[in-house]
Order: sequence, then structure tokens, then C-alpha cells
Amino acid sequence: MFGRFGQKRAGSLRLFEFASRLRRVAAAARPWSAVGRRQVSQTAYVRADGSGEPVTSLGHERALDSINAVSRIVRSPVDHTRALVAARAARHSAAEGASSGGRDGVRRNVLLVKAGGEVVSTQLEEFARSIRELQSLGITPIIVHGGGPQANDELKAKGVEPRYVGGHRVTDRATMDIADRVFRNVNSQLCEGLKAAGVDCAPLPFGTLRAVPDDLGKLGLVGRITGVNSESIEAALAKGHVPVLTSLGQAEAAADSLDGSGLSVEEGGSLNVNADVAARVLAAELRPYKTVFLSAGGGMRGADGKLLAELDMARDFATMEAQDYEGRQGTLLKLRELKSITDALSPAASVCVCAAGDLAGQVLPHRGAGTQVRKGAKVVRFTTPGSIDAGRLDALLRSQGLPPLDEQVAQLGESSSVGSPDWGILDSVVVAGDY
Repeated sequence: MFGRFGQKRAGSLRLFEFASRLRRVAAAARPWSAVGRRQVSQTAYVRADGSGEPVTSLGHERALDSINAVSRIVRSPVDHTRALVAARAARHSAAEGASSGGRDGVRRNVLLVKAGGEVVSTQLEEFARSIRELQSLGITPIIVHGGGPQANDELKAKGVEPRYVGGHRVTDRATMDIADRVFRNVNSQLCEGLKAAGVDCAPLPFGTLRAVPDDLGKLGLVGRITGVNSESIEAALAKGHVPVLTSLGQAEAAADSLDGSGLSVEEGGSLNVNADVAARVLAAELRPYKTVFLSAGGGMRGADGKLLAELDMARDFATMEAQDYEGRQGTLLKLRELKSITDALSPAASVCVCAAGDLAGQVLPHRGAGTQVRKGAKVVRFTTPGSIDAGRLDALLRSQGLPPLDEQVAQLGESSSVGSPDWGILDSVVVAGDY
């Protein structure tokens, strides 16, 4: 169960929780409940990273064995019906405008969607219906897309084999000309499909993403985004239209290669930007409540090839990054972009990788089909009183207006002292975050 101290606070400590199966569990239960009534030792959970989210909601059930072994938390399943009800409730806040956000800056009804070129070529009708359904629920979608498969088809027809470095397509002048034309055509095709489904949209094929060449000698005309011209996006939102952007970058200044290849770009010229990179930059700029990456595979997969329902970056990133990505550099790039997004965004925002058919169900943050991506937090367990700095822990609690741990345990009707040789009913103390 969670005691009365499981509440959000401002600052470095947002949540102090107790998890237990004490004899009084039924009488003391608040909005959360525990399974079973066996008397076991109690564990104190302290969040120190300022995220304001419960430990269990950030995917630490597997990292914190005691949550399962000591007090498995029960929640009502979040089904599609609940998702729709929650989305309809968002309509009441829509009058405040799509740009209005909470105190954390998250725009509560804006959802950013990154769509690959394969969505447009094979799933356009389904994708358009999902966008229309999201709009009907008070959600404001923003779409950014690429056109990789279509560009590859044209290059193959010309006998050109694509080359990639770190997930980025090496882009010479001929490749850039093809990519520029293809991305604009995909934008037009996507907008036509949306309009056919009854979605008012604003095509923004070029000029929204400012960029400079990342490395002309190594990558060619690949752009590194330096800024977002968000005025066109905001203007579309103000009219109730869905902005539809390509990931093409517009060169801020002319640049020439120094390797003697003669490769150059004029000011205002096109630069090739990976759509996953563009989505990461747009998420940081636009602060949507959720960013969804559409994937033909339906989500991210582990080393065994199985779909991951959850990807906790604090726990899983190093292992995932160390996998063999031979021939799959784009997947590695996506993983790193997902990490960058979760590192930068407020915990109130969320990230997901899912199939196009699951898009309409991505209404609630941290819920939905596919792979829900979470920032996570470092988790440290202290099992003996001498292993934790009691003064530092109490200072952390007091800084947020919370009583010392001893007093909080005492208010539960038990005696315990973190600084004493005996913790009493406390089996351990877990700190989630940087302590």
C-alpha cells in the first residue's frame, strides 16, 4: 500500500512512498491497494530525481524486486474505452489553445507523430483514419515524415547502392536531388490522403527546419538541425489544421567541402535530415504530451527478437546499445534518439514506438500498444542502517517539507530509526534517482 506520504512535491524530491503488506493494509489503503495480507517487512521508497512520477509507473517493477515480492501494486487495466473517455475529457481544455501547457511546459493535447515513408506507401488510409480519430477526441496531431523507401527505389532504379554511416544516409548531390524531390512528393501524397479522410492539413515540405552540413567530407549533404521555424506550425495549429512536415533541412548559410570533392550547398538549399532526428528536435521545441514513432515492426525488439512492451532507458539502454546492429544502423540511431528525447523531456510527456494501426490508441501518456519508452531512474537499495547517510536522507525529505523517515514510520504506529542499528519494521530503503 502507499501511505499518506505518497504525494507529489516540488523540487528535488517529489515522491516519498511506503510499500508494505502490514496487518492494517485494508484499513490504511488509499487509492492504491496491495495484494494479500501477510505481514512482511516494510520497505521505504524515496524518489530523489524530481520526476514527480511514482516509481512503479516508470517501469521499475522488474528493477525493484521488492515491489513484486513485498507489495505488488494493483491497477485497473487501461483499456481502449478508458483511453477514449480520457481523451474526450481533454476537449474541455482545448479552448485554451493547442499552445497552452501545464506548469511543466507540456502541451496537454498535442501529439507528435513521426511517420516513415513506408507508412505513406502501404498504410496511408489506415494512418489517415487514425489521425482523424485523434482529432475527433480533442487531440492535436503534428506529423513529420521521411521518404527513405521511396528514395531507395529511385536510387536502385539508377543503379546506386545507398551507403549509411551511423544510420545517416551518405548524401552526394545526385542523392540529395532525388531525396528533395521524393520527400516533397511524399508530403503531397500524405496530405492528399489526409484530406480524403476528412482531415484539414497544412503541408510544410520545406523551410521549417534550419540546418547546417553535419560533415560534408564524411556524410555529404546531411544536415544537423540548428533551429525550428515554428511560426508556420503554430499558424497551422491556430487554424485547426494538422501540420505535415518533411525532415528536409534548409541550409542557414553556404558551405563548401574541404576534401576536394567539390560538394557544396547554397544558403537556403536542401539538406538531408534523418526523420528520427527531426522528430527528436521537434519534440524538444514543441513539447507534446506524447511523441509516437511509427514502425512497421510494431515497436522496439530485444536481442531475442521479441517485441518490448516497455523500454526503460535507465535500465535497458546500455544493453540495447551493445547489441549487433550490422545492417541495422538506422535502428541504433533510433534508439539513441529515443534516449535523447526521454533525457530532455518532462516526465509528464511520453514516447512510444508502435505500428500505424495502433496510433489511435496512443491517447494516454505512458499507455498504449507497441513499446512505451521511459526515462527510468537509477535505483539504489540500502539494506542495513549503516549503509545509508541518515542525515542526508532526512535533509532530502525536509527540503520538500516532509518529516524525517523516523517520524513518518512512527506515524504509521511503528517505531524505527534509520540511524540506529535496528530499522524495526523497515526491511530496506530504496532511493530512486541521484542520491
